[in-house]
Amino acid sequence: MFTAMLGSSFQGHEPEEQTRLAKRAIELLFHGIQVQKIRGIE
Repeated sequence: MFTAMLGSSFQGHEPEEQTRLAKRAIELLFHGIQVQKIRGIE
């Protein structure tokens, strides 16, 4: 679901590229959330 929503943000790219970019954005967002939890930042 999130991948599809983000994928539409990358219009102009091929569908496969949209999905890849959306997955990468989710990975980076999730990783950033984990780092904040480890550091105790909210």
